[in-house]
Amino acid sequence: MDIDNSNGGKYDFWNTDRKNPYKYYYKNFLDTTYIEPDNFDLAINYYQKALKLSKNKEQRARVLFQMASAEQGKYYQYEAKNTSQISYSDPQYSEKEQAHQAELDNIRNQKYRTYFAQLKSQYADTETMKGLAGSCSYFGYFLRK
Repeated sequence: MDIDNSNGGKYDFWNTDRKNPYKYYYKNFLDTTYIEPDNFDLAINYYQKALKLSKNKEQRARVLFQMASAEQGKYYQYEAKNTSQISYSDPQYSEKEQAHQAELDNIRNQKYRTYFAQLKSQYADTETMKGLAGSCSYFGYFLRK
């Protein structure tokens, strides 16, 4: 490796004669990409197909948790695109910022927690659910609410 990675394979995509320019890494570290990065809808569609095909309740719980994780990623994308536009010099900055955060929390709980809620209501008796509640602190917090 070089000192600053400037001549490494990671940045040398376009000088190869292969069809796939991503010889060393599957992600594109340049400004241009072929597909939109972090397309969570694509992942959720695949998980929905897996959910329909699985017959085991434990496996269905695992798939639902993956769907919930992808849905959480969608929320973080939404939150990044809807940042607060309140000026720091506004005398009521704290109140407006708290109102903005409350609005984001409300949207998150209404639109981006459907698979967590389904997992909680339909698969509470599974071993997968018990393991996830202990290993994933965010999911454990959701279950306590």
